[in-house]
Amino acid sequence: MNDVSWTRRIGATLVALGMGGAVVASSNVPWSTSEGGAELRLSWTGTAPTTEACRPPTEVELAGLPQHMRPSEICEGDPVRFHLRVVVDGEVFRSGPLDEGGRGESAISVFHTIRLEPGPHTVELEFSPGEAVSEDLGDLSYRLNESLNFEPGRAMVVEWDRTGGFAIQTENPRGGASS
Repeated sequence: MNDVSWTRRIGATLVALGMGGAVVASSNVPWSTSEGGAELRLSWTGTAPTTEACRPPTEVELAGLPQHMRPSEICEGDPVRFHLRVVVDGEVFRSGPLDEGGRGESAISVFHTIRLEPGPHTVELEFSPGEAVSEDLGDLSYRLNESLNFEPGRAMVVEWDRTGGFAIQTENPRGGASS
């Protein structure tokens, strides 16, 4: 091997180590709140239940289908559209339908941050269908009304799932979480 080959290998190794170090350093950047402030973070994803209406097929829909492929009923459904209302100390920060994907998409995604002064705050959340849904789906309304003490430099993270409802996690600026 010649000197140029070794020089290139050493240079490439140093560049790779430098890039790896940059990735490690940037992945350890702490999540911080505003200078001395606190935050309420709403963060969850899920799948919306679907309302479904079934009906017998029409003759036109059955025309041209082989006997063994003819359905006894045709079911069409749409996901339940949810509304989110966020109130802190009586001030409404958000109220209205979630911005969801196109027709037929059932994904629910909520990522919302509210900056607050440290100290006690009353947090009210309502997460419910925007319209009446079938009783077969059960109660889909979720509510939270809590007095929380927000510490400087910390965030309260509210998570949700259909089985357990709301859960509150406390997050410190270093990214660690505790219940």
